[in-house]
Amino acid sequence: MSKLVMLSLGGSGERVMNSVVMLLAAGMRLQDSNGADMSLLPVFLDTDSKSHALTTAREKIQEYQKLQRMFSKISWGEKTLFRTKIEDAAEITIDGHTMGSLGALIDENNFDDDKKTELSMLYSKDALEVGLGMGFIGMPNLGTVALNFLLCSPEFKHIMDGLQDGDRIFFISSIFGGTGAAGFPLILNKLQDLEIIKKSDNQIALGSVTMLPYFDFTAEEPEGPNDIKGFTVNSDQFDSKSFAAFMYYDTNLDKNRVSSQYFIGNTDKSLYRKCLGGEKQVNPTNLLEVACATSLFHFAKTAKPRNNDNKTISYYEYWSGKEDSHSYSLEDIDDPDVKKGLVRFQMFEYIMKKALKDYTTNNPAVVAAHYEFNDANCTTLMDKFTSFFELYDKWRGELNSSAHKASMQFEYYRHDPSENQYITDCFAPSISTTHREGRIFTKMVTSEPDFLNKMSATMGNNQGRGWSADKKERFTLHLVMTAIEKVLNQTSPYQIVKL
Repeated sequence: MSKLVMLSLGGSGERVMNSVVMLLAAGMRLQDSNGADMSLLPVFLDTDSKSHALTTAREKIQEYQKLQRMFSKISWGEKTLFRTKIEDAAEITIDGHTMGSLGALIDENNFDDDKKTELSMLYSKDALEVGLGMGFIGMPNLGTVALNFLLCSPEFKHIMDGLQDGDRIFFISSIFGGTGAAGFPLILNKLQDLEIIKKSDNQIALGSVTMLPYFDFTAEEPEGPNDIKGFTVNSDQFDSKSFAAFMYYDTNLDKNRVSSQYFIGNTDKSLYRKCLGGEKQVNPTNLLEVACATSLFHFAKTAKPRNNDNKTISYYEYWSGKEDSHSYSLEDIDDPDVKKGLVRFQMFEYIMKKALKDYTTNNPAVVAAHYEFNDANCTTLMDKFTSFFELYDKWRGELNSSAHKASMQFEYYRHDPSENQYITDCFAPSISTTHREGRIFTKMVTSEPDFLNKMSATMGNNQGRGWSADKKERFTLHLVMTAIEKVLNQTSPYQIVKL
């Protein structure tokens, strides 16, 4: 199986990784141009070892892996949810707090006088003394030096040595900060030295998604330190920094091996409290980060290696297609795979939390006749999903955060049940669409809703008496997934949200 190496640079890359995990959980498939499944190898490069975004991404990956291992053991039918294998993430970091400053990193005290003179022409005294514990605070010139140390690490070399023909490498970074803006051109140029990529007939596709400025800072007092040794990050400078970075990329970036480049930004920027990194930089999930995540799947399926047979490069930009100030919902998603995935996972969560337990309680004879599954088994199975459901619900809720402009909030579905039956229409006519509590469906008005009838039909002649508890759980997941797919496949992907 080939793999896609996802190079997540700095905080923006880490936040996008959070959305990648959620889309994979919802059944988005990471496939190459031949339709073959690929595995995902996340690689984080940062000096902000206490980054909240990194901590959250790490947690999501670990919870995903637990469930993916469970789903991978299912031997009946096609697996949809948690299908893609996520390899153990590689964290290529230097603890900036331990490292201290740029001057300490390059050991300036051991420079001779001539080298110190040259150094003073490149960096001011304050720049050499600035602490690197929270990344590069919007200064790519600092990031370039420090990242060179990361790229010389045994961990990074091990990853590059493990590349095989057919693999993909995808960069995710911002262009208006420090770590990402510096890391993308630096690493891309370094990769050109790899023998496997230098080959005239190489089969490794390289691509990137670049995030343009998509948030500003509020006028509120910052939650973390506002400046370090006279340096500060001003969101008013994001656009000018992006322009300067693009000029540098245009003249200094070795683009000869890049297959695809994606660009994503927005003028309706979110407003975040100012924090220069660490545990307190808690930015809510942004819809543009989800858009970034979708570019990963598009790249995997469409990119062709740059070699003697292919000398073209494809450029893509994100276009929302909205012309009003109303928030997004499922009906605004054009990509049928993304739309279907979000509906699929919402249905799965609902069944696991409520419907499955009710069904096993209300239909003990039907269930027991097949594989002796009962309410106690159901509760045990549900416990294994609790942590991930909590992470998913938090991720989905943050998309509708008040920090985002109204035009960039994602409500999932609208409040008015008379107009928006996005999830319940997929269960119709067996689940009440009139009783709601907030945005969660809480009341079932029938003991045998349509999808569970489909689940019963899927059992067929499968006689499971004497199965182990583990096998019973896996078979139950198979039944639920199969029932959901039967419901989804009865509807055109473009009409899932309104029947």
